[in-house]
Amino acid sequence: MNGIIDFSDLLAAAALTEEQQEHLNYIRESERNLMQLSNDLLDDVAALMRPKAPATDNDRCGQSEMIAFSGHVLVADDDPGNQRLAKRILERLGFDVATADDGAEAVEKAENCEFDMIFMDVQMPVMDGFRATRLLRQKEIATPVIALTAHAFEQDRTRCLEAGCDDYIAKPIDHDIFVKIIAQHACPPVPTA
Repeated sequence: MNGIIDFSDLLAAAALTEEQQEHLNYIRESERNLMQLSNDLLDDVAALMRPKAPATDNDRCGQSEMIAFSGHVLVADDDPGNQRLAKRILERLGFDVATADDGAEAVEKAENCEFDMIFMDVQMPVMDGFRATRLLRQKEIATPVIALTAHAFEQDRTRCLEAGCDDYIAKPIDHDIFVKIIAQHACPPVPTA
């Protein structure tokens, strides 16, 4: 999708005939529609993953409570789709979310901004999540780091913890485990109506 947007921007800078301009307008309208569809899909997925508080007396009256967190978190992932999905889910949980495209950028952002939690993909270009986490710990940055990885073997979990991560989440993310781990490392959740 980014390629389409970049290409249409490049075309816009060129001298175009009226017919070519018409095609460009069609491409731009299509990219807006595609972006909206993508955002709607991410909203739906995030809504499905929204956690609910344990049953209360209010639930019996038809008034369920949602869990809301607060704080500033960093999501470091080189995949734009994973990054957007994590960001939307975390925002819906109440977090303010910053993003980084690789471990080096995550370290730089963590040095310049105080985060309450960092979600770190372990396989990224430039600097992987293991090295980035070790570097954060060497710099005495004690922010909880939650490793995100597609590998779900015990030795992968051990490797993440040995690198200095505080916890580990295997992808695809299991909603209940995700919220449980967040609750263990975040500011106390606030029940909301």
